[in-house]
Amino acid sequence: MSSDYGKQTIFQGGREIRTLADGKASWKAGGITIDWSTVPANSVNTTLPDGTIVPAGTKYIRYGTVMSRITASNKFGPADTTAADGRQLVTNAQRGNSFVLDRTITEAEYASNTVGDVYDGGNAFEARLLIGGTNQPTRQNFVDMFPKVTLTKD
Repeated sequence: MSSDYGKQTIFQGGREIRTLADGKASWKAGGITIDWSTVPANSVNTTLPDGTIVPAGTKYIRYGTVMSRITASNKFGPADTTAADGRQLVTNAQRGNSFVLDRTITEAEYASNTVGDVYDGGNAFEARLLIGGTNQPTRQNFVDMFPKVTLTKD
């Protein structure tokens, strides 16, 4: 939604942080289609590690998120070990069905349903990946899922 009057501030400050260490990756040709219904809106203003402020009520997926295929729709959502739609499969059986999001994206962005900044191989900063947390793939799951990703210290 847009307005013809006044300044509209969506994001403030920050700089784009990516997960790739050198930009040389095995990119997913054509990208992936996101199922935004699998992404909850944040309930409070959120400041990301790069300083970007995401306003309350905004749906976003942070860089470093493992995106996995939803079996019924062939769309993708954040990997979630408690899901029951295909995103819970965090083993090497998911190879080719999971990718790493290299930059933060919000639902409000133009053409946010299709994202091209996803990869399954290359040099990635381990500390920037969302692994090992609640309902996230473990480090070992990640290594098994992405044998072509080399984890690098930040």
